[in-house]
Amino acid sequence: MEQTITMPPIAQVAELQKNYRSLFDRVKKTRLPLFLLKQNRPDVVILEPNFFQEIARKANLYEKNKALKKHTADQSKNKFSELTYFQEKNGSFDFLLQEPDIYSLKDVKQNI
Repeated sequence: MEQTITMPPIAQVAELQKNYRSLFDRVKKTRLPLFLLKQNRPDVVILEPNFFQEIARKANLYEKNKALKKHTADQSKNKFSELTYFQEKNGSFDFLLQEPDIYSLKDVKQNI
């Protein structure tokens, strides 16, 4: 299914100064954001209040979902017992840093 992309409504800041009422009415009627350009660059976006609240609600849900996924991922990484975690943080396994490598990088690459 082909999706049509439309340009968002745009206006120059000078046009806003002259015709603010008609531009505001258009935003209220269409519920589409109006992009104001200053020197042909986006400067400000005007949103209908209910549309803004809807976007803010979705952004909030997105952030909560993102935080929940991060928390879940962090929990799944902690598969070791609390004792193992404590030992690792206190340097109990530091002696392993002095041990020679059993496998070379070449051996690891061959098994992939």
